[in-house]
Amino acid sequence: ALGTSGFLGLMIGPLISDWLGSGDLTQEQMVQRMFWTAAALALASAIATWFAVQGAVLPVRHARPPLLSVIRQYHPLMISMTAAVMGAGFAIPATFLRPFAIEAHLSHVGVFFVIYAMTGFCARLASRSLFERYGNRPWIVVGLTLLSISYLCYVPVTNTWHLIAPAALAGMAHALLFPSIMSAGTAVFPRRYLGVATSLILAM
Repeated sequence: ALGTSGFLGLMIGPLISDWLGSGDLTQEQMVQRMFWTAAALALASAIATWFAVQGAVLPVRHARPPLLSVIRQYHPLMISMTAAVMGAGFAIPATFLRPFAIEAHLSHVGVFFVIYAMTGFCARLASRSLFERYGNRPWIVVGLTLLSISYLCYVPVTNTWHLIAPAALAGMAHALLFPSIMSAGTAVFPRRYLGVATSLILAM
């Protein structure tokens, strides 16, 4: 559920960014608008979180062994390396798409993130039962393959609408890779260390 809602955030975020950069504002005014918008969204998130935790039962505290010994004992090295590759792959569009668009004389990149998020959202819903049926490994391979192909689709881009192909492929890759790698990486830890396992894979 959290991963799926993340796609919604990914879809809305660039639209907010385009709105922040629109109009005849000076750079200082645009930065001020950005910070006020971020503050308002953070406040709304804090209020929603406060309502969400009302009535929650506090977990029972257990003795906790040293963190490093837990990681050393259960750490899935190959899955962690794959998670690092996945993270780098997901960071490429967010980091380099804007300078790429400027170099290619594209008007805006919001359409990329909308298609990325919509495709990822639909693919996540459509693939819910596949991980239980076939396991995680096939979808890690398929996801990395789609992510690699998405990079090749940037080569012929000359118009904004050409970003649809790499966006759709990257969105599908995201929908397959994130849950399969998170599941594979946390499954080797005992359930009581699920928080450590999740943090480790996210950090990678």
